[in-house]
Amino acid sequence: MRSKYQPLVERVAKSDAPTLALSFGDMEAILGFRLPLTAMVDAPYWSGSAKVKPGRLLRERGWAGRLDRVHGGVIFARIEERER
Repeated sequence: MRSKYQPLVERVAKSDAPTLALSFGDMEAILGFRLPLTAMVDAPYWSGSAKVKPGRLLRERGWAGRLDRVHGGVIFARIEERER
């Protein structure tokens, strides 16, 4: 079953850069829906350390996100194979 977060995961995974910063607005435009409040305040939502879908899917593709409250978004970074 395809996740509603798949378009965002694909966008991040296609990046050739070691990091990718996206605002919450950017992510909502990619996804086509508003992110829940949890996505904007809960770091594990993006890091993959919790079993929350976006973070888990990103980690499976070799990425982890770090909440950037200062700029209102997430900074995604590649992770090593052993960290997955």
